[in-house]
Amino acid sequence: MREPKSSFVEHLCVWEWEGAGPCVVFAHATSFHARIWDSIIRRLPADVRAIAIDLRGHGRSGNPVPGPARWKDFGHDIALVGDALGLRDVVGVGHSMGAHSTAYAAVLRPAMFRSLLLIDPVIRPDALYTGKWTESHFARNRRNVWGSGEEMYQKYANRPPFDKWDDAAVRDYCNHALNGIALACAPEFEASIYEASTEPESRISPEELASIQVPVVVMRAKYEAVAGVVDMNASATDPALASRLAKGVDVKVDYGHFIPMEAPDLVAEQIRELL
Repeated sequence: MREPKSSFVEHLCVWEWEGAGPCVVFAHATSFHARIWDSIIRRLPADVRAIAIDLRGHGRSGNPVPGPARWKDFGHDIALVGDALGLRDVVGVGHSMGAHSTAYAAVLRPAMFRSLLLIDPVIRPDALYTGKWTESHFARNRRNVWGSGEEMYQKYANRPPFDKWDDAAVRDYCNHALNGIALACAPEFEASIYEASTEPESRISPEELASIQVPVVVMRAKYEAVAGVVDMNASATDPALASRLAKGVDVKVDYGHFIPMEAPDLVAEQIRELL
């Protein structure tokens, strides 16, 4: 497999797999990192130029705004990278929070994208943006210090949800999850992202969604969210999202929320269709 090169755009670490073919820009979910996409990128044509971003507070990237997360800042991160690298006519691929961020980047920089693949995006029905969560998210209690990525792998590989993942994806996650001995995405910051996901400021408005004029595939997980129940494997995506987009297509798949890690072949095939 090609090895990526890393560089920085201001506070953001950007990983690039060089290629002379079409460009694909990847954005990860909450608490993950750019290298979680390795399993997908391995399956793409060798000439594809792949760019994966460690969003602020994740991976090797810094966080220029102290305190709790603000969702639209992640979309600005993608737009910042696009501006710095002069990206145009790319395929944007995002998962979960990264899919929300990719969609918002397409609002901010429409010329940057030729098409989007939004994998179980945390873009909720409008009625659910009622305010910050009133209860503290359990991510604050996540174990923060580890001896190594290998220790993480041995602990996680046979536990849900990792036991349903492609094994290489589990290893990619664990191998790049730490800065030194601590989680690269601090538990406090991770929890603040979840807690802010229902704030009105996190909502991408109907007008903003309608402004996205490129083809968009919305790939949704099979498990439906239940009001009042925190289920990390359920879909937080508005079931009507594709219909709210000018060129949206809804694809419901037989997997849980962690679709890229459970079904890398499926995701890579969908990306190839968008190239």
